[in-house]
Amino acid sequence: MALVDVLQGRRQQLSSLEKDLLSRGNAPEVPITSLPTLNRMLWGLRKGLTVIGSRTSQGKSAILSQITLDCIKQGIPTLFLSLEMTSDSMLERMFSYECEVNNYDLLSGQYKLSTLLQDKFKNFSLEMSKRPLQLVTGFGKTLKELLEIIDQNWQPSLKVVCLDYVQMVRGGDKERENLQEYIRQFRDIMLRKNMVGLMASQVNRTAQDTDNRPTLAQLKSTGALEEVSDTVLLLNWPYFYTKDELTKNNFELLVAKNRFGQTGLHRIYYTPQYYKFTELAQHDPMIEKIAKDFYEKV
Repeated sequence: MALVDVLQGRRQQLSSLEKDLLSRGNAPEVPITSLPTLNRMLWGLRKGLTVIGSRTSQGKSAILSQITLDCIKQGIPTLFLSLEMTSDSMLERMFSYECEVNNYDLLSGQYKLSTLLQDKFKNFSLEMSKRPLQLVTGFGKTLKELLEIIDQNWQPSLKVVCLDYVQMVRGGDKERENLQEYIRQFRDIMLRKNMVGLMASQVNRTAQDTDNRPTLAQLKSTGALEEVSDTVLLLNWPYFYTKDELTKNNFELLVAKNRFGQTGLHRIYYTPQYYKFTELAQHDPMIEKIAKDFYEKV
């Protein structure tokens, strides 16, 4: 290749970068508005693949559902693929979260006795009917199904695809190899179509650090999640190990990998009856001061 061609190609690359830099605003394109401090740390959700991992029953589906609601409330077209739960279960969780309805009241049959709950559900249904969400259950377990769903949904306006959870993907005879290929293709599709992809993953229980926090290497079934992901968020519930009732609702969100910037530990608070995560700073003034001081320095 001639030197003039190399220089011309470099100029085009730099021009493309400058155009991208000039197009950026003072807020992320896909912000996480329900967790503003985390949003600032990550600068929102980025195109490519973000993995959310946790051990079994430690919040990965809840936070993925919360991020989904976050997106559609901002008018961002979102596809949610649930490979485990039914659509009724997903919508019930979203109703509980959005309207702060105690999930035990719904479980124990209080809905039919309460006009307040029924009115809340009517308002929820009205709002949800306006929001750009496509909820698909039990479909998307193969690459063929995944491509079919994405190509049939709002192209080219679809911006966010959430998958819960990747270990439910059909592996076939070569389970590990097929799962790795699915993950790689999922990310390639997100990049090619300029979309944000979020994928929930289980974390192995057996291998643990001395502090019991999950690690990248413990993402279950495949090394592809650690290898090809752009961002990895690992949820940890310290109470599971400490049994400290005073901090029972405190969770840790470890930004274990981030191609775009900061990594580190972020503390959040979980309200299980609403399936809702909030910033721990809202519940602890000292944490709020520490977080403020930290982000003023960044």
